[in-house]
Amino acid sequence: MADVATHLIVGLRVGWGPVHDAPELLPVLRATLAALPRGHRCQALLADAGYDSEANRAGARALGVAAPVIALNRGRFGHQLPRTPERARAARHFPRHRYRQRAHAESVFSALKRTLGARLRARRADAQLAAAGLRVITYNLALLLRGAPLFNRATFFLVDLPSHVKADDVVKELAEWRTVETVYFDPPGDEPAVNALDDPRSTNQGYLDPAPDGIDAEFAWGVTGGDGAGQNVIDLERGWTLAHEDLTAHGATLLHGTLLDTSRPHGTSVLGEICASDNVVGCVGIAPNVASVNVVSYDGSTRSNA
Repeated sequence: MADVATHLIVGLRVGWGPVHDAPELLPVLRATLAALPRGHRCQALLADAGYDSEANRAGARALGVAAPVIALNRGRFGHQLPRTPERARAARHFPRHRYRQRAHAESVFSALKRTLGARLRARRADAQLAAAGLRVITYNLALLLRGAPLFNRATFFLVDLPSHVKADDVVKELAEWRTVETVYFDPPGDEPAVNALDDPRSTNQGYLDPAPDGIDAEFAWGVTGGDGAGQNVIDLERGWTLAHEDLTAHGATLLHGTLLDTSRPHGTSVLGEICASDNVVGCVGIAPNVASVNVVSYDGSTRSNA
């Protein structure tokens, strides 16, 4: 939830999975109003048609919002007048001039995604919740330090270039304009070579997350070679289950020594942490796309032949 006057984000509600927007409005509005400084109040509520419901309009008024302006979802009743009183009132006297201010909120959400990213890299629900909150705090602090409104649409521009235009030439030209403070080329990013979301046990692999929980393997997956491509792995342990569903695709071979059955769980776990395949079962390794995997057992070996 954003303040259209200052462009500050004043309310946040984090959810998981596809959900309807309408039931989310009153909880985040209630929490936002409760956090307002004494003497401040919400003069108006602007929301798009995804939040259209009689309960939201009546609930907003009950919370002290004098003017809840929620766009009507015409797909629910066509050209007929809604029968419920709040929605019928909105259909008769919809303040279009005030609703247009909602475009400021869209600018806030767009600026947040452009500057801090549109996706969370954390995997666990608690880490995602913390990351979302920190992202909003970071945005608001940057806004306050630079002076609101940050990224005002009158001074911040995004230019999409035709494929035949060289971005470096445009950046060089604009950098010479006295009216331009900063100009840069933002190249489209490649999709990471690894998709851990389809590996059902990856949510338990906290060591894949950013610090301080893990080593931020997902960041590495977006860097050339960060998924292990082109690298060869030889693991020195005493036992493995090389036919494991997350290891069998690598076709690992025992190069030396003998397998010790009691060491299979440990060796399989370690090898899985290193390079479990990116498939749709089990977990995913830190470097799942290595070129080759082989193993060496020191069980029954001596220093001279190990």
